[in-house]
This record gives sequence, structure tokens and C-alpha cells, in this order.
Amino acid sequence: MDAILTNNHLINKKYALLNSIVLTGRSENFQQLEGKSWIRALSAGASAEIVPDKKT
Repeated sequence: MDAILTNNHLINKKYALLNSIVLTGRSENFQQLEGKSWIRALSAGASAEIVPDKKT
């Protein structure tokens, strides 16, 4: 949030207006958000294969 304020030359958070946010991650991790009144729309995007990090 501080970076957004700085990049948009805003002094205080009360002047900031967020239209939307994008969350990334696994669908099952967002189940706790289901039914929240502040969510206006949601969409599950493209799926990608989960590949573990390679240890070198």
C-alpha cells in the first residue's frame, strides 16, 4: 500500500481508492473468502501445473 501511495503521489490512505484487487494462488486457499459481503465478483482463471522447486 505504501508503494501505491508513493507512486500516485498520495499523502494519506484516505485519498486512495481501490477498484479491485487480484489474488493469486490455489482455489482451496480462498474458500475462507466465500460469502464475504465485500466481494462483488470472482473468477477462477487459468490453471497451471504445480511443479516443486528444484533443489540444487
